[in-house]
Amino acid sequence: MKKAIFLAHVKDAARQRGGSLKEYLRLIRRLGYEGLECDYSDLEPDPAGFAAMLKEADLQIASVPQWFDFQKSVDPEYISTVVKNVAVAGGKKILAIPGFLDEKYPNALENMVEGLKILCREAAEFGIKVSLEDFDNIQSPCATAEGLAWFFERVPELGFNLDTGNFLYAEQDVLEVTKAFADRITHIHLKDRQETAVYEGQQPQYSIKGRPMYSCPVGQGNIPIKELLAMAEEIGYDGFCSAEHYGVDDQWDFMVRSAQWLNENM
Repeated sequence: MKKAIFLAHVKDAARQRGGSLKEYLRLIRRLGYEGLECDYSDLEPDPAGFAAMLKEADLQIASVPQWFDFQKSVDPEYISTVVKNVAVAGGKKILAIPGFLDEKYPNALENMVEGLKILCREAAEFGIKVSLEDFDNIQSPCATAEGLAWFFERVPELGFNLDTGNFLYAEQDVLEVTKAFADRITHIHLKDRQETAVYEGQQPQYSIKGRPMYSCPVGQGNIPIKELLAMAEEIGYDGFCSAEHYGVDDQWDFMVRSAQWLNENM
């Protein structure tokens, strides 16, 4: 398995500590990160130029999260454009955030299924795999294991993007749920969480039962990261694992500490 980090974290580190993005891309490569989790908005303006930037930094695209509003409508032309841009940039995985439930859109779920089917079909032509994750938002239709299973049944081509910290949001056992979806794992977000702040003033997210969840470096929280990595290894997963810790005031510190743990345990 290979180590990756979110490009958004690298940008935050450069802004928080001062320095250029190019400089920090070189620094994270020295830490042992081989790939970047890149939002579609990062590559959309110039996919070929984005690919060249990563090549210069000796980095690859780990996966491309993209937010869709399928609950409102499905635009096949836009879907096709997204897929082609990801392909030009060198991406091989798209994490689809299909939209959010809203009473204003009574056909939201049907639209999401239609949009995901088109996305999977278009992506397959470029050798790109589409996945869903356990998204930690009460309005997400795939925040729980049951929601994910509903989509997997209707769109069998979908892979599972395991986010190790998000089933805690839904108050579900990540080990038990991952066992049920293990054969679908196509990408991994390594998100660790703990119930106390890492530093003064840090703001938590709360689970559906009101449990505080604070971002922390990978391997230093309450999520069974080692066991989940072992489970992924058992089913033959050898792709990228992207360290994720949004909402912290010193991303460089977190990226260094995550890299140290990953280098020792992966």
